Amino acid sequence: GLSGLIKNTVFFAVSWELAATAILTSLIYFKGYEQNLDIAFIKGIFFSIMGFCNAGMSLHTDSLCPYLYDYEFQAVFMIIATVGGLGFVVLSNISSLNFREKNPLKRRRLSLHARVVLIMTAIIILSTFIITYLLERNGAFAELTESGKIMASGFHAMVSRNAGFCTIPTNNLSDATLVWTMLIMFIGGAPGSTAGGIKVTTLAVIIA
Repeated sequence: GLSGLIKNTVFFAVSWELAATAILTSLIYFKGYEQNLDIAFIKGIFFSIMGFCNAGMSLHTDSLCPYLYDYEFQAVFMIIATVGGLGFVVLSNISSLNFREKNPLKRRRLSLHARVVLIMTAIIILSTFIITYLLERNGAFAELTESGKIMASGFHAMVSRNAGFCTIPTNNLSDATLVWTMLIMFIGGAPGSTAGGIKVTTLAVIIA
C-alpha cells in the first residue's frame, strides 16, 4: 500500500542517514579534519544526506578528493550511495524477508523487481570496477598503492554512476574511463530510488 511505502521510505532514509551521520561525524572529528565537534556534526549530517540521496554536492571544491587516503570515510559513502540507489521498494522487500522461518513458504521471497535491480546493480558495479582498475592503474591511479588503486576503483564503480562524487579529479581520468562513466551515469540507479538515469530495470528490459 501507498501509506506503508511512504512509512518505509521515511524509516529507511532517516535510519541510514542517522547511522551515516554518526560514523562520518566521528571520522571527521577524531581524524582531525575538524577540531570543532559542532562543525564535524554539521558536516556529518550534510555528507550523509548528500551520500544517501545521491546528490553529488560536496563542501569541498574538489568533491571528496581530500579523503582519498581515508578508506573508512570512502566506505561509508560507497555503502550509503549504493543503498540509496537500490530504491525503497527493494529495501522494503529485503527487510520483509524472514531467514529464521523454517517453513520456506513463509520466509517470503525477493520480488522479480528486486532480483532484477540487485543483479543489474551488481553487474554494473563489478564491470565498472574491473574496467576502471585496468584503465587507470597505470594512469590516474599510478601514484597510489595497490590497495589504494583497488579502493579508488571501487569508489568510482559504486559512487560515480549515481552519486557523482569522486576521490580522483575527473579530468585526470582517461577518455575511455570517462566514456564508460557517462554510460553508467546514463543508466543510473533503480526506480523509486534517490538515483537518476534511465534505471537499471529499463536496461534489463532492453537487454531481454
